[in-house]
Amino acid sequence: RQTVKPDHLIFSFDKKMRLGDGDKALMGQLTAALGFSYTEKWGKYFTGEEPEIVENYPELATFRDIVYMFKVMMAPTSDSLPKVKRWQTEDARLQWTFEDEGKRDDQDKAMIGRFKVVAFGMEMFEPGTWTSAITSGVTGFFSNVAGVFTGGGDKDDSRLPPSGADPSVV
Repeated sequence: RQTVKPDHLIFSFDKKMRLGDGDKALMGQLTAALGFSYTEKWGKYFTGEEPEIVENYPELATFRDIVYMFKVMMAPTSDSLPKVKRWQTEDARLQWTFEDEGKRDDQDKAMIGRFKVVAFGMEMFEPGTWTSAITSGVTGFFSNVAGVFTGGGDKDDSRLPPSGADPSVV
């Protein structure tokens, strides 16, 4: 992220579930090029509720979903993930909505709102809600990293069983 300007980043779900500056810039370019409503529907275009952009650029929705799922998979514990069970393929489909707050951004006049994602029979969590807990304390971070190598740490929070690549298994 040191080489990319913050206003060029898209899909920053690890920070907030809102349109970021990069998302707005992308939507502004796409809507201007295609002659669609400029700012009123950016959030709805992004989610596919207004299908014009997603129908013309289906790869945008695919990339959005991939980025979101990668950020979900980085969850430190399984507390905010769906329960373990035999899920059907259609259960994993991400259903995006944009909840309009009835306000406009002073700078670009885009509608202000929040993205909501439903999958696995539940409203998915916001990845940004746990990233601050991970990075809140330097000591906590380094002690957790050390715990990986020393076998210490809180095993109850782990999403995965211990790795078979652990040298102590041999």
